[in-house]
Amino acid sequence: RGGQVASLLDLNMPSTGKPVKVLAINGNDDCIVNTPGTILAYDDVKWSGQKEYRDAQWKSMPKDVQGATGKWKGTKDGKLVLVTVDGAGHMVPKSKAKGSAHILQKWLAGGWK
Repeated sequence: RGGQVASLLDLNMPSTGKPVKVLAINGNDDCIVNTPGTILAYDDVKWSGQKEYRDAQWKSMPKDVQGATGKWKGTKDGKLVLVTVDGAGHMVPKSKAKGSAHILQKWLAGGWK
């Protein structure tokens, strides 16, 4: 996973020239892809923003994300954002439909910075 994500993070979209951004969402109750392992994997992705991402502080889920609690961290420009969701397993959109929709909407609007 790390090599594939790293290859995206240092690219720009051919059609617009804007940077590729990555949002990762992990359910904290996921026994297949567990949160501690996911955190370690994204901290270890080797790309130009690795140090900034690794040094970023975890924050509580913003209050405008209704239907989900958890934590998140990301780069200042939002190029890489990892959101962990409480009470959700491997299928976050199924477990937390409203919350995952708000997470995605916030990300699409550039709000995870």
